[in-house]
Amino acid sequence: MEIGQTVPAGRGGVLGGFRNFVVGIILIVIVLVTSFPFFWMVSTSLKSLREVNMFPPPVLPAVPQFENYVTAFTRAPLFKYGLNSTIICLSVMALTCSLALSAGYALVFLEFRGKKLIFQMLLAPQIVAGVAVLLPLFVVLKTLGLLNNRLALILPYTVMYSPFAVFLLRGYLGSVPKELAESARVDGAGDLKILVQIILPLVRPALAAIALFCFIWSWNEFLFSLIFVQAPELRTVSVGIAFLSSLPNFPRETNIILAAASAVTVPVLLLFVLMQRQFIGGITAGAVK
Repeated sequence: MEIGQTVPAGRGGVLGGFRNFVVGIILIVIVLVTSFPFFWMVSTSLKSLREVNMFPPPVLPAVPQFENYVTAFTRAPLFKYGLNSTIICLSVMALTCSLALSAGYALVFLEFRGKKLIFQMLLAPQIVAGVAVLLPLFVVLKTLGLLNNRLALILPYTVMYSPFAVFLLRGYLGSVPKELAESARVDGAGDLKILVQIILPLVRPALAAIALFCFIWSWNEFLFSLIFVQAPELRTVSVGIAFLSSLPNFPRETNIILAAASAVTVPVLLLFVLMQRQFIGGITAGAVK
């Protein structure tokens, strides 16, 4: 084919259609593979114990056993565990978003020496695994008298999630024209007024993405919840389900355990459905910078 010669429109259309078909098939396979564990969890939660122990196990229950959910809530105070997790998650969301917004504004709109170094130092601890700081963090919380307290989870979660939140929000704020803040300063507005009245409405999608991340991570976190909060009345849902599987007065029933796991997954799914547009918008906009 000579230089400058184009592919016939019909041939290009066929190739494009075939490529889209292949991509669609690959995406469908990925969706099926990633959603199968959730489907299997819900399906098993509706099976009888006899169906759970069958080999090979049936894909769907012959008769859905909705009473498994009643049994799960009867054996463990899942509502109390859910309330504890909700209080912790909402507190972490509020603190992380506030810190990330303030730090992101300072790193983008304020000029001071060492700004790049501070940002790099903020991200450096992210290479350290959380389990590596488990023992020193336990000693610190014990010294401060915060063990068996919701603050024993709220404060570490906020510290762990804030660097990522600052990183995401800094990228998002980088796309906001600095002239907006400069013109507001000329009109006599201070940094707090600029942050609240001008910057905050512009970064709501990014804050929604950060809030959703914080909620999901805090809701699912297990190790810190198990070590730092051992009082039964303060257990989170992840720890509560683990204890449900080891109750001494009840047999180990996989269908009951998965019924509890399915029930506590509902708040996360609802939150994602309600915030998915803001979540996707915040992630994509923050990635551009």
